[in-house]
Amino acid sequence: MADKVISLDTRPGPFQMAFQRILRMVPDRDRGDLRLRRLLAFRLGVDGEDATRAYLMRTIRDAIQEHDSSQLYQRLARGRAETGAGARQPSEPA
Repeated sequence: MADKVISLDTRPGPFQMAFQRILRMVPDRDRGDLRLRRLLAFRLGVDGEDATRAYLMRTIRDAIQEHDSSQLYQRLARGRAETGAGARQPSEPA
């Protein structure tokens, strides 16, 4: 089974450059979170760089406004759970 796992966050080429630009937006304390990296790599592959950047900025802005000090991955997972499992987040900035 392990040989069938695709590591999205280490794909070479233009994807890796876009992924690194996305990771620069992530707070330093959360950059090493493997779950967060995988989630962002997946969103980047599905939605593209612009939508992923808007999604991440919206989430970070909301966390700052609400004085939320939880891990970024937990906040993203909470947001996904509130909209329903498997529900797609809107790609347009709010």
